[in-house]
Amino acid sequence: MDQPLLSELCSICHNEAPKYKCPRCSARTCSLECSKKHKQRAQCSGIRDPTTFVRKSQLATPAGIDHDYNYLTGVHRAINVAAEDAEERSVDAASEDGKRRRYREHPDFRARVAATRVIIDRAPEGMSRQRMNMSRWNQKRKCIMWTVEWIHADGSRDVNGRDNGVFDITPLSDAYHALLEGKIKKRKRHSLDLGVQESRAASNTNEAVQRGVQKTSGSTAPNSNKDSSQSTATPGQASSPLDDIQKVSGLPARLPTDESTQPKPDTSYGQASSASIKAESPEVSAYHFYLVKPHTSSARPVLIPISGSQSLFECLREQVVLEFPTIQVLSDTPNSLPDRFMLESDYLAQSQAEAQELDELLAHVKQPLQDDSGHVGSDGGGSVPQDVKMIAEMLQKDVGGSR
Repeated sequence: MDQPLLSELCSICHNEAPKYKCPRCSARTCSLECSKKHKQRAQCSGIRDPTTFVRKSQLATPAGIDHDYNYLTGVHRAINVAAEDAEERSVDAASEDGKRRRYREHPDFRARVAATRVIIDRAPEGMSRQRMNMSRWNQKRKCIMWTVEWIHADGSRDVNGRDNGVFDITPLSDAYHALLEGKIKKRKRHSLDLGVQESRAASNTNEAVQRGVQKTSGSTAPNSNKDSSQSTATPGQASSPLDDIQKVSGLPARLPTDESTQPKPDTSYGQASSASIKAESPEVSAYHFYLVKPHTSSARPVLIPISGSQSLFECLREQVVLEFPTIQVLSDTPNSLPDRFMLESDYLAQSQAEAQELDELLAHVKQPLQDDSGHVGSDGGGSVPQDVKMIAEMLQKDVGGSR
């Protein structure tokens, strides 16, 4: 029997026929042990270099397409992992950064807060809201970049991070549009990734079916090609900006009127996703923004109506925030709020009525009816003597503490 050539054997041990090929340098080995020895000797990483020259004839092959797809998928995955890692590490680093920032805030930050006359109530050190607060002074735009908590109509919450804060000179409607646009882009990237994987699986299945059909009957191959092309041409339907905004904001979709549904020439179509969202979604202007009032005795959230055309510098004037503003976004007007919310005016009226009722009760306690023996009570019986003044003071302290 003829001896095999050395070039036909494993490049490391020269004993066995090669089974594996290094993706980076194409060295052929016969086992895992030989592959590890090759990497150590040649200082090879074993990772395919995407910048290596590939012939044009090798590009339009399943292997070439897989290489390009794997490279793009790896880049996309690396970006997502880096973003998630930065978001997780920012929470840990926020404790140290927040501690330094608390005692050494920028002088312009304090001056801007004083000009707004907003009261920032600090949460205890280490609490989640204190660690999430990334509000800081932006030297380039000469304004405050606020961390804002957005509460959507469906109850879901979003908090602007360190890199996507809200400038206090930006209208609230624009800031909310930017938030929704970012969520839509993130969701579309995820769905596009899944769609590409599904289309690849479908194309592989169609190719296998076509090969089987070609083997059995050559006449039916063209029809199968047509069917497969038609089936893979429309793997899914594209969602409209109206549906995207409804999904990420939780607000009910509102159909445009007959005039708005008529086709009109739009020269700005396709220029920017934010422009298309504003143009194609009439309910964007129907958002109603409310500042959530902190430290209330009501079981329901107390809302302060604010205008979407105003900036945070105007909306936070003479208001109180817990570390950073919390804004509720609803499709309901202040006159038609759901029962689970309460307006600030109603809350103040209710608090005033409760305070007046308490004052009347205290006035009645301070002037009790006494009998001839000095005992409290109108029945003249053997009541136990009471220190009316002490009781009134205790009631005042209890009520004052509950406020």
